Amino acid sequence: MVTLFGIFEVGARGLATQQSGLDITGHNIANANTPGFSRQRANLASTLPLNLTPGAVPTGVEVQSITRLRDEFLDFQIRQQASLSGFFGESEDVFTQMEVILQDPLNPLAELLEESSTTGGLNALMKRFFSSFQELAGNPESFAIRATVRETANTLTTSLNIMHDSLVRFQSDLNREINATVDQINGIAERIATLNEEISRIETQTGNFANDARDTRDKLLTELSEIVAIETNERSNGIVDVRAGGSSIVIGRQVAPLVAQIDPADPDRFFQILNSVELSQVLTNEFDSGRLGALIEGRDRLVPDTIDQINQIANLIIQEVNNVHSQHIGLVAFDSLTSPFSVLDPAVTLDTVGFLDFPTQAGQFTIRVTDSNGVVQDLLTVSFDPAIDTLSSLAAAIDGADGLPGPASGSISAVVNANNQLEITSNSGLEFTFNDDTSHILAALGLNTFFTGTGAGDIALTDFILDPEMGLHRIAASGTGAEGDNMGALAIADLEFGNIARNNTTTLGDFYREGIADLGVRAQRNKSLSSESATFLEDLKLRQESVAGVSLDEESVNLIKFQQAFNGAARYITIVDSLIDRVVNGLGITR
Repeated sequence: MVTLFGIFEVGARGLATQQSGLDITGHNIANANTPGFSRQRANLASTLPLNLTPGAVPTGVEVQSITRLRDEFLDFQIRQQASLSGFFGESEDVFTQMEVILQDPLNPLAELLEESSTTGGLNALMKRFFSSFQELAGNPESFAIRATVRETANTLTTSLNIMHDSLVRFQSDLNREINATVDQINGIAERIATLNEEISRIETQTGNFANDARDTRDKLLTELSEIVAIETNERSNGIVDVRAGGSSIVIGRQVAPLVAQIDPADPDRFFQILNSVELSQVLTNEFDSGRLGALIEGRDRLVPDTIDQINQIANLIIQEVNNVHSQHIGLVAFDSLTSPFSVLDPAVTLDTVGFLDFPTQAGQFTIRVTDSNGVVQDLLTVSFDPAIDTLSSLAAAIDGADGLPGPASGSISAVVNANNQLEITSNSGLEFTFNDDTSHILAALGLNTFFTGTGAGDIALTDFILDPEMGLHRIAASGTGAEGDNMGALAIADLEFGNIARNNTTTLGDFYREGIADLGVRAQRNKSLSSESATFLEDLKLRQESVAGVSLDEESVNLIKFQQAFNGAARYITIVDSLIDRVVNGLGITR
């Protein structure tokens, strides 16, 4: 038999249970706009009945558990998609920055670059450079046009320098960002490990679900997955282990942080990512997704490939223009000329690796000796073979080309000076220029050249051309030295359309435009994938929101439902209280 005090307990349980429902509903409403919050639900269940005769007597209700409503499979999908979205989004920023540096639109259609109105891009600068020599060919003696040639060339070299330096700085910025991102990963891992401990403590000691702590941890896991692709494994005690790049970074309550460390053997001083547990294990190439993957892709592949291409272009411009310029004639001849290149050993053959910056071959060149009026006095032929000749033997061949070797003997003298440089000097008031160099040794030694340097980072005009007094005179536009001869200017202008790039299979302009087109294809594909990934990620989040998000309409209904139930339980207790009062105070009283 159930006493009045027993049924009073039924009401008390109902009152407490509905109050818990109101508390949870209020908690949901309060966190309706909290990012990452999962709505919670009180799971109500009847308490165990009293098994009495004639049957079981109900004992009321209780809150069996408070759980959060969340689809774990959607969480898994969101984290996978967040890694892809983070990669494509960061890559898009990299492509955008490169487009700014190159000052040419990254368009997948190379021919559109020809029609681009961009004036600061390399494509337009190369066209203007070669066009200036075409203009010089129309009036090879014009100092105004020569000044235009020099200024256009100077603009080209300066732009290549800036472009190269900007890409190198951008690569360094990406490197620093990689280091900062590793620190960010480690910081999130520390917070996840702390939450692991809290969740395990709450759920182990009380048997309840650590709903709010789990929400915070899930939010951190999603945030981490945007940075780097992760794998998670939840244990039975609620702890989550996390792996990234094939390495465990969160192990229960402990963190095995990633280490960004500079390889002392790397001349670029780039950070490589290591496993803190086993520092010999390099993980850098394991990160191919998330923002970190995009940063590594940009630093180690995308930017270096672009630097390599503009270096190749600058190298070809220097080499090909110098080859032409060195064997043609300006408005003045030379009475002396010293190679700016110093070799380590003048007795070693000139095909030795590292001696010369540009390739040479077996061939010959002509030294054209003139008097002060420009009348040809002698044409001296010098043969050269890089596999046989040294700088000393080349100097001897030049010195003896007129049949009169020795200092101040004959029309031409040549020596290797104390700095291991080739010096050529004319004698008896004569002057000299060069023609028909099939060996390319003149350009390789920097004799009568237009450019100096080896790539985009150091390309510049030679001091001869920059000389404020004689520089314009030395621009070699002529083949014979005769007035109106424009063979040199035409030969340099024609380089624009010659197949000098990619093993003599394409033009310089096409080589650059194809590189830009390739970048354009990659940028457009990345942009498309970034848009698709972001859309898919947003769709997954909306689907998760439909499960875990707080509906104020639904919570309002719950609020009314629990309020009415609370009022009913309170009314029930009032009635039971009156019955108890009657039993305790009213029975046995007579009037």
